[in-house]
This record gives sequence, C-alpha cells and structure tokens, in this order.
Amino acid sequence: MPEGVREEWIGVPKGARDEWIGVPKGGRPEWDPDAGQPAGSPDDPRGEWVGGARIGWVDEDGGSAGGAAWAAYPSADNPEPARSPWSTPKRPALSQPDGGQANWAESAGWPDSAFEQQEQQSPPAREPEPVRRKPPTTEPAPAGYVRLVRVLLVAAAVLGLGLVINLVATFFADGAGGTLRWLVPPAIALIAAMVVALIDAVSSEDRPAGGRLDVPVIVAIVVVLLGVGVGGFALTAGVEYAAGYITGKESGEDRLLKPVAKTTAGLTVTVENVTYTSHFTRVEVAVSNGGDQSLSLPLDGQAAFTGEDGNSLKADGFRSQWKDSIAAGSVERGTITFKGHLPEGLTVATLTLKSGDAPIAVPGLALSN
Repeated sequence: MPEGVREEWIGVPKGARDEWIGVPKGGRPEWDPDAGQPAGSPDDPRGEWVGGARIGWVDEDGGSAGGAAWAAYPSADNPEPARSPWSTPKRPALSQPDGGQANWAESAGWPDSAFEQQEQQSPPAREPEPVRRKPPTTEPAPAGYVRLVRVLLVAAAVLGLGLVINLVATFFADGAGGTLRWLVPPAIALIAAMVVALIDAVSSEDRPAGGRLDVPVIVAIVVVLLGVGVGGFALTAGVEYAAGYITGKESGEDRLLKPVAKTTAGLTVTVENVTYTSHFTRVEVAVSNGGDQSLSLPLDGQAAFTGEDGNSLKADGFRSQWKDSIAAGSVERGTITFKGHLPEGLTVATLTLKSGDAPIAVPGLALSN
C-alpha cells in the first residue's frame, strides 16, 4: 500500500479501510474520529452521507438545513467544492412579481394567457368581395349555316297538316279522290323546307352561334331532299294505303266496258262503273224509283256480284256508300264495295239486289281483262 494512502487512513479502523479499497477518495464517507464511525451513518446526528453530501443534518446554530451539504473537498468528478443553496443558515424568500400568477413566469415575448385571449374580442371577419363575372360573349354564327331542327319542324308541320286534310276528305268523300291530292302535301312541305333553309343560311350572321345542329346549307339541302322529299312521299304513300284499306276507297281501274241498265216494276237500276282496286271491287250504281212508294234495297246479305262461272262476292256494308231506302220519284247514286275480285279471265258478271223478297238482277256486265 502506498505511503500516501496510509496517511489518509489515520484514525480509521481497519475494518472500515477494507471496505474502501478501490473506492475513489471523493466517494468515501468522511470519518469522524470523535464518534468513531463514518459521518452520515444512521447514528450520526449530522445526517446520512450520500455521494459526498450530507442529508438531513442539523447545523450548530440549531437551524435545520432540510437538505444536504455538498462535499467540502475536491475530487476527480468534482474539482471544486459545490455548496447547496440550503447550506446557509437562512434560506432567501422567493417573491412573485406584481401582477403575476402562482407558478407562472410572464415574459414580454410570450402570448397572453388563455383567459385574457378569451376576453379579447376578435376582429370581425372580412367578407369576401363579390366576384365579377364577365357576361358571355355571343359570337355570330358562320355564314351559310342553317338551323336544321327549325327547317325539319317547318316541313313536318306542313306535311302533317296536309295528311290530316286528306284523311278527313277520304272518310267523307264518295270516292277515292285520286292520287294527285295525296301528292300535294309532301310537295308543299319540300318547297317550304327549301325556302326556310335558304333564308336561314342568308341570315345566319345576324344570330348567335352555338346550335348543336347548325349545319352548312349544302348539308341542309341534302337532308331536306332525303328526309322531306323521299321520306315525306313514302310516308304519304303509307298513309294513303292505310286510309284506302280502312274505308275501301282505293284508287283502281275501271273494268266496265259500257253502262248497263235494268228496269223492273218502275225501278230502274243502272251499273255505271266497275273498278278493280288492290283489295276490293267497287261497283257504282244509280237507282231511279219511278213508283208512288219508297223502296228498300238493303246490302247486308242481299247484294252480290256474280261471275259467269258461278263465283260470287258479298257486299261489305261498312266500306260501301249506300242508302237502303229510295224515296218515290227520286234518283240515288251509291257505291257498293265487294271485298276481293272475280277470277281472272271472266268477262261477264251480274249484279243482284233484293227489294223485299223480289230480287233485282242486272245481267250482262261486260268486263275487260
């Protein structure tokens, strides 16, 4: 053991020295020679020695330090002796700044307290300025452009009106009326559509652009020719066919070579026309009652159109234009419609009517092939 170390242990019992072997000097408890024990032991009135400091000791003046005394000698870890602020007999009193709160240090750089922030009134929110939008600019339509929808609507209105007029005329007229009157509505509709398209193309720069179906005038003319021209005439032909089939007033060819009359008991029946249509045989008859009494000539189950081979057609009262009663001294004309035709090759036919129980027959109707 070095000499210097032994000198430091003077007055320390041998048993205590063995426990301090290898312990640095700063970590050894101070030995009290008067008490014969290390300072800070449970029996030492100056308190417990922990880490080179005394805790819970009473100073000589009788005041309680309430803390610890720092080591009074330097060491490798503690080069200078550090003293506790409680090592002085009297502890300085801590004072709070005026206006401060407990456990709160105010600073000029810190924000206001939460209470003060709540008390402060926030400035009113600034309303956003209204956004001024520029009005949409309307550019003129390119030259030579046609509003196709408008043109087609005009054509459809003209065509529809013409077809309605023809349908009414077909139901109330005595005959078919011919094909010419059915060609008038599509022709007028086509002309009207062409005129509207040309006017629209010329005045296209005076209206705003943006229509979805604004097309060049050439395209408009092609659409009008196909839609109104071809389509309009096809639609008219279909309507004419349907109206003729429903009413029986179809256009056809006259097959009677010359009129034939038959007189019986003051009643004269004259066959003036026999027309073959697509679905019917139409016979136009004039009846003159020269007697003093009116006569009844019903069609249902009474009138027949018979060929020389015995084949017979029955009259269709719904599609016929006929008066069952013939007043005395009057002449009535009507059309008897028979559904179908006589067999091909027959050139002679007979029309039979019945007044009461007495049949009236008009034979010898010469027909062309």
